Order: sequence, then C-alpha cells, then structure tokens
Amino acid sequence: MNEEVLPQNIAAEQAVLAAVLLDRDSIKNILDILDADDFSREAHKVIYKAMMSLFFHDEPIDYITLTNYLRNRDKLAAVGGLAYIM
Repeated sequence: MNEEVLPQNIAAEQAVLAAVLLDRDSIKNILDILDADDFSREAHKVIYKAMMSLFFHDEPIDYITLTNYLRNRDKLAAVGGLAYIM
C-alpha cells in the first residue's frame, strides 16, 4: 500500500509555533484550521498540543509556561529542549 507523502515545510511549522508564542491570541485563528497531526515533525505536534492545552486551560502561552508544561510531562527533551523552544 502506497501512502502519499504530503509536502513538508519545517520553517512554516516553526513560524506557526513562534507566532503563537509571540501572540497567545493568534491560536484562536488557527484552532479550527490546524490540528496537531498536520505538523510533520513529532516535536512540533507535541509543542502544538501543549499550546492548545495551555490555551484551553486559560494559561499564558509563553516561553516559561510552555517549557514548564513540557518539563512537567517529561517531554521537553523530546522536543529539542530549551534551545529548540527558544
């Protein structure tokens, strides 16, 4: 069975995640359009899911809350650590 591989644009994925970090409210514009499974990198899926969880729990979505969220769930290293989030 051949599965079609969708085009991947890692820079675009990073830009979406960065936009949410820079402006928490920007996630409102993409929640109905973009699902975590739309990201090609597993790390980006994990980060986006974390951002969605923070948003739905009315928490800030910034460097500190995101890294704490990931660290508390033992997922920070899996996404590339602090350096990748920066």
